Formats: sequence, C-alpha cells, structure tokens
Amino acid sequence: MKLSLIVSLFILTLSLNAQTTYNYARIFGADFHKAEKYFGHHKAMFYQRCQQFNVSYPTAISVVFPELIRYNPESDMLETMSNRVFYGNFGGSYGSFSIGCFQMKPLFIEEMERFIELNHTVFPEFRFISEYKTPENDSAEIRKARISRMTKPEWQIVYVCCFLKIMEHRFPRKKDSPEEFQIRFLATAYNRGFLCSAEEIEKWMKIDAFPDGVDSRRKQYNYSDIAYYAYRRLFK
Repeated sequence: MKLSLIVSLFILTLSLNAQTTYNYARIFGADFHKAEKYFGHHKAMFYQRCQQFNVSYPTAISVVFPELIRYNPESDMLETMSNRVFYGNFGGSYGSFSIGCFQMKPLFIEEMERFIELNHTVFPEFRFISEYKTPENDSAEIRKARISRMTKPEWQIVYVCCFLKIMEHRFPRKKDSPEEFQIRFLATAYNRGFLCSAEEIEKWMKIDAFPDGVDSRRKQYNYSDIAYYAYRRLFK
C-alpha cells in the first residue's frame, strides 16, 4: 500500500473516530428498538443468506440498520402501491420509491441487475437476480415482478449480499482498511449509490443527511455513524 494512501486513511480514520458521539438508541428511541426487534425476528434467515453468499453477517446488518430505523410498515405499504402503479406500468421516470425493510429503490435493483449481467463471469452466484418468469420483452411485467420481490425480507437480504459483493469487486483495496472505515464506507455507498466513485463516497461519509436529507430544517445525523454505532452495539 502506498504511503500516501496509508496517511490518507489514517487521517480519515481519526476524523471518523471523532464522529461517533451520539447515543442513537436514545435519539431514535422507539424506532431504534423497533429496528432491533425486526432484526432479531429475522435473524436466522438473514444469517443463513449471508452464509450462503459468503458475506459478513455483522457487516450486512450494520450497513442497512439505519434503514430499519427509517422503515415504517404503513408508509411502506403506500409507497409499494405507488411503485406498482407508476413504476410498474410506466418505468423509473414515473416513480421509484424506497420500499421494503431495507428501503431499496427499484432503480437500485435495476442497476445491480445490469452490473451482474455485465460481469456475469465474476458473479455466477447472483445471475438469478435478473431472471424472471415472464417474457423477456414484457418490461412492465418484469418491473412488477421486481417490486413483488422487493417486498420480501428474504429478497432484500439477498440484494444486500449482492451489493456487498459488488462493492468488494469494485473497491478491492478497501478490504485492507480499518474495520471502522469499511463499515462506514459500505454504509455510505449503500445510502448514496454503489456506482459512485470512492471520492464521492468518502465525501458523503462526512455529511449529515439522515433521515430526511441535507435540505431538512430539523437536525440530521450521519448515516455511516449510525451504521457503525449499530455494528458496535449489536456485534461487539
């Protein structure tokens, strides 16, 4: 590893260590504990899927834990219905709401499917995610089938495993980084977009935009900070 990279990672790690100052279990209260209960209820299935795809179970859960805090079954039902009507019939330009326990957008799944198809020799174990029991030229039916999958926790964790494998492929040198940096980097990429550059991801690692976004008038928190807090609380 080049000296300049080591120095950069050291400086970034110092700044990130200074970030974890909040008690998110207290800040998010009932929503945080609801997320812990949801995770506990599906723990066996989540663990099994991570084992199946050789993915770190603590990493997978920590990366998406902020989304479990944000997840609301009632709102999710409405957003899923909207996706079925607008995205299902007309495509992503007409609507793409975040749905499911890990709050994924259909366009995020589309991007992963395309990435796997373009790199199918690297990810043979994930080729099935872009396979549907509908005619290949019936894009509307494929979109509706995609939405149906996204409503199921067992598919959401498969998608998270796929995301983590893609990130491992795109940024292999990040595996040599400190554990904290890896959790924060992966969580930010999940929140911001896995096709972003490393520079873009690292920039957003320092921005407070959870849960409402940077333009919100109320206090926002750092997504990667919450993910690392969950990692330490649940697995350390």
